[in-house]
Amino acid sequence: MAEVERYSGFAIRTECAVVLDRLIRWSMQQGNAVVFTPHSGSQSLVKFCLPGMDTHIWSAWPRKADGAKLHVLTDPHPRFPEPLRDVARRELARLDGRQPKPNELPVVSFRNLRTEDAQRDLIALLSRLLAEFNMPRPSR
Repeated sequence: MAEVERYSGFAIRTECAVVLDRLIRWSMQQGNAVVFTPHSGSQSLVKFCLPGMDTHIWSAWPRKADGAKLHVLTDPHPRFPEPLRDVARRELARLDGRQPKPNELPVVSFRNLRTEDAQRDLIALLSRLLAEFNMPRPSR
């Protein structure tokens, strides 16, 4: 959060902290279904993954434009089929007040997650995605 404050000031840091705390709290409430994964790179980010995976379900990144951004299912993975990534892409773009571009990364500004309604919609999306990941897949 220090990087967010350096980029955008204390007020934005405070707003971002509320959203980040809610995301972390939801993740911790999922038990072992979602786990914190320390980031080994040079950027300051928070990410949570499915157990045994390095590909994140969500990650929060500081950025200069607006304090922070949230990515959901950024990297393709067999556990994250493209139709689910498209659901995330469309919902995050809706929360961001825009139309998604084809094949863009599922991303939303933390500034657009400040309201209780937006946070509730985000948690509903993450819960839906997590339920889908844990469903058995038909054999091919």
